[in-house]
Amino acid sequence: MPLAKIIDVDPEKCVNCHRCISVCQVKYCNDGSGDYVKVISDLCIGCGECLSACTHGARVIVDDFEKAMEALRRKEPIVAIVAPAVSANFPENFLRLNGWLKSMGVSAIFDVSFGAELTIKSYLEYIKEKKPTTVIAQPCPALVTYIELYKPELLQFLAPADSPMMHTMKMVREFYPQYRNHKMLVISPCIAKRREFDEVGIGDYNVTMKRIQDYFEANHIVLSSYPEVDFDNDPAERAVLFSSPGGLLETAIREVPEIRYKTRKIEGPHIIYSYLSELFSSIEKKAAPLLVDCLNCEMGCNGGTGTTARNLPMDQVEHYVKQRAEKMIQFYKKKGTIKRSERPKLLEKLLDKYWKPKIYDRQYVNLSYIVKEYVKTPSDKEKTEIYFSMQKKEEKDFKNCSACGYNSCESMAVAIFNKFNKPENCHFFLVKEEELNRQLILEDQKKKEQIIQYLNEIFVNIDEGINKLTAVAKELEASSQEQISAATEHSSGITEVSATIEELSVTAKQIADSTEQLVQSTKNMVSVLSSNKVSLQGAYERIMSISDLMGQNAQEIIDLNKKSVFISEMVKIITDVANKTNLLSLNASIEAARAGEVGKGFSVVSAEIRELSKETIASAKKVTAAAEEIKNFIEKIVENSNKEVQEMKESVSKVKEVVDTTENLVTEINNNYSFMRKIEISTKQQEIGSQQAAETMKQMSEISKQSVEVSNQSLGAIKELVDLANSLGNILNKYENYKK
Repeated sequence: MPLAKIIDVDPEKCVNCHRCISVCQVKYCNDGSGDYVKVISDLCIGCGECLSACTHGARVIVDDFEKAMEALRRKEPIVAIVAPAVSANFPENFLRLNGWLKSMGVSAIFDVSFGAELTIKSYLEYIKEKKPTTVIAQPCPALVTYIELYKPELLQFLAPADSPMMHTMKMVREFYPQYRNHKMLVISPCIAKRREFDEVGIGDYNVTMKRIQDYFEANHIVLSSYPEVDFDNDPAERAVLFSSPGGLLETAIREVPEIRYKTRKIEGPHIIYSYLSELFSSIEKKAAPLLVDCLNCEMGCNGGTGTTARNLPMDQVEHYVKQRAEKMIQFYKKKGTIKRSERPKLLEKLLDKYWKPKIYDRQYVNLSYIVKEYVKTPSDKEKTEIYFSMQKKEEKDFKNCSACGYNSCESMAVAIFNKFNKPENCHFFLVKEEELNRQLILEDQKKKEQIIQYLNEIFVNIDEGINKLTAVAKELEASSQEQISAATEHSSGITEVSATIEELSVTAKQIADSTEQLVQSTKNMVSVLSSNKVSLQGAYERIMSISDLMGQNAQEIIDLNKKSVFISEMVKIITDVANKTNLLSLNASIEAARAGEVGKGFSVVSAEIRELSKETIASAKKVTAAAEEIKNFIEKIVENSNKEVQEMKESVSKVKEVVDTTENLVTEINNNYSFMRKIEISTKQQEIGSQQAAETMKQMSEISKQSVEVSNQSLGAIKELVDLANSLGNILNKYENYKK
């Protein structure tokens, strides 16, 4: 479990001066590696030296004041446990502080002084029973934490009994059952008491006397306006001195007078920690005292880390405690006749009443593992590397000046190794850096002198150059004026040309558009003519076919005409046959008539044949007439067919001419289309070229304008150059006067 934070740092107020590290007894609980020095609570023992050393108010105590006040506002059942240092910090008003606590709702208030009486009894009982070689008193939680963290070999010698404050709280738990479940608000002079409460598990609020006084001042609370209220437990006798240096010994002497010769009374951070670091060696050599009455604070708990009395003179602080001690001694004297060095019988009875074995036993925790986790020891090689980073390369460089706060260069190196500090916080490092800076300054000075000498030479050259520059600048000025004039005219001309080219570009675009339309029309015409050509070719082929067919028909008619002549001849033959048949039938008839009855049948046949012959002759005549008509008709048909064939041949010839003409026309139009296509492409290119030319002319116009502006700027620059030359001349004059 991490140790409670008991000191905090205000980063805004910390100036990183390292005074806190310088006065710290354990050093490495401070982290000076950043812009301000932080506190590592797990390594801090709570000695509070940094609180006094810090002149900037950057270090502040951390207690439970706010939590306690909030608990009182919630009206939680609370009892107060008040340390005996109260009489030093609230002189003549410490009982009125009880009155204020009662007004805040505290149920009961117990004086830790009586717990101190119980503590002495616990110590002496332990010494009597166990006969230890050495007993280290443990009322101070800062010393207990120091031993637990850094000197675990001394844990076996810490008194195995509670502190006066813990005796008091356990007494309340054990012997005041009505307050057993109340929370305990401790009015404490020590910020480290929080650690004791956490370790033992008793004690709810550690409220320092300083925070109470700050609260009174901030809220204009006048303590004298509250009534005096006595404590709710039995009073102590001289144990009220427990908060003063030697108070423990003073009380123990009352019980065992000879213990004064076996006790080491020691307090104050400047000597107590070095004493404890050597104590184990003394114990081993049997040179250590029986009892070590030790406290962290030089003024004891009266001037503890959580008090304002630590800023007052020691005599004034202890004066009020001694007054109270005398008063309590007199109180017990009145209760019975005793000597100053003897324990009052009444007190003895009270101690026996509230003390029982085992109730107030205390055990401790070895926390040295925490230190081992935080603080690693660098090897010699690692130390050397760190020393080099601190500019420490020779034996004389190890000053051990303590400016860093660690008292030795080696301790500073360990801090740097564990990232608790940085080389820049080493005084020697800063001195070395300063020496290097001085060397750099000297080198810079030499370089400056060389530069000045070089500048003198340059200024001579500059002076000559200025004169030349002035002359050249004037020439440039005149030339620039001419350039501006020419550039202006050039710009105007370019503007006109640009406008003309823009018009040409528009015209070229129109031509391109018209050409594109013409090309498209030509393309359409080629398509139509090609289609017509195909149709004409088909018609030509069909006419040729008809012509051939008509020729064939004409030939067939001629052949038919020839055959019609053959019909006439055949008819003529038939007629001749019919005439001959008729003649024969007539002869037959005559012969039949001659034959008489025998020839009657033949006569009939003959008559019939003659009649048939007549009919045949009549039919032949008709056929002859019809054949003549057919012949005449066929001759007319042949004549007409010949005419039609001739006309068809002429038509075929004309159609052939049309087809050939159409084909030639298609070829010509195709040639024209290719030419028109080239014209279209050329026109498009001309259009693009015109546009590019127009754009180029615009750019040239813009460049021309910019050229005019640049020329104007150049003219201005030249004028500034002339002014600069004049200024340089003035500077040179001043420099020459300065050298004189």
